[in-house]
Amino acid sequence: MKPLRYLMMLLLLLCMAAQAHAQRSGSRSADELAEQMREAIMAVDGAELMRDADEVVEVDVFGERRYYSRGQASLLLETLLRREIPVTAHIMRKRRTPSAAYVEIRVNAGRENASDWVVRYAVRRGAWRIREVSLVRSDG
Repeated sequence: MKPLRYLMMLLLLLCMAAQAHAQRSGSRSADELAEQMREAIMAVDGAELMRDADEVVEVDVFGERRYYSRGQASLLLETLLRREIPVTAHIMRKRRTPSAAYVEIRVNAGRENASDWVVRYAVRRGAWRIREVSLVRSDG
């Protein structure tokens, strides 16, 4: 019985250490990342937009899909936002599994210039990381 008790205690300590490491590394929940994206879009802040992105991010801008470094992606997305300054940004949908998440943010730049930003996250080394951003013209 004692070996089982020690094993359980060891597992508990390992879980606590992993949780403490994730908190120290600045990882946040998928919901917090979705809100960070919405706020960064409204602030037209590319660096904040890609702060929690992987080193390489897939970016699809109205059908043109390419891979960019985190820095290149932040510059590209900030440039796009500066062309049509957002008036509103609303989180439309969110989905989440234990290891992946998806958020859709409707960005309206006035009149009929609305686009949907679809952002996909994945857990990498215990932290949520942005791995894909897709922009499509909104239907409504």
